Amino acid sequence: MFHCNGDELPPSRPAAVETRAVWERHAPASEPIANSLLASLLLEDLVPEGGILDVGAFDGVFANFYAELMPHRTIYAIDPSMENIKKMRLPKQARNLCSLWGAVGEADEAAQVNLTDAEANGSQPVRDRGYHYVNERRRRFPIYSLDTLFARTRMGFLHLDLEGHELPTLSGARQLLQRDKPLLSYEVAVHRHQAHTKALLGYIDSLGYSSFLIEEIAGMTADVRNVLAVPASRLRAFTSSPALTAAYLGNVRRAPRF
Repeated sequence: MFHCNGDELPPSRPAAVETRAVWERHAPASEPIANSLLASLLLEDLVPEGGILDVGAFDGVFANFYAELMPHRTIYAIDPSMENIKKMRLPKQARNLCSLWGAVGEADEAAQVNLTDAEANGSQPVRDRGYHYVNERRRRFPIYSLDTLFARTRMGFLHLDLEGHELPTLSGARQLLQRDKPLLSYEVAVHRHQAHTKALLGYIDSLGYSSFLIEEIAGMTADVRNVLAVPASRLRAFTSSPALTAAYLGNVRRAPRF
């Protein structure tokens, strides 16, 4: 189902000096605090064992960074744009990067982007409806639940860039979350979508996760923030994390419970 650029993974984890080299060559230009926090937690052995998932991967800039940062793990990237998937399958991309064309949701199904007549004939710009698939026109694409995709694959970290589609995606990942207890990273629009933000924080809290808001702009508007969610069963280990402690004192805040 996933297309992987290579097969074999190195058995050992990269050292700190290798992590710095990867950062200098491959770190995305955006969201430096969130990315440096992930790299630090990885060095502190606080990222659970298992695969790494990037949903809404766009052209793969974050997925490729994860692949270079964690060469001993398999990185799974999902995006509903076939053009983006083709970019992630170029020979220059990391060998431990596996990509899948489609989207994620509560259950396995098919979906289609429906455009207005004006959008379809080009007389009106195509409006972004949430996913990065506005260039797909009327192409149908599959939707998968994460419980289906990773029924037999252990996962350690999920990066969710879903533009408001987080709730059905998490609903379709309950078994995975209960089984593996991975770290989660997701986005909230603090001011523009307050009701959705409260519902999302409340739902993730009900799953047994504590959320930490990362105070840096993470989207096209100034109120978008990344949130790192840690399962309660792992929270005690995180309280002694130098990286999280430093971030908490500077750019990370405990998100309120709803």
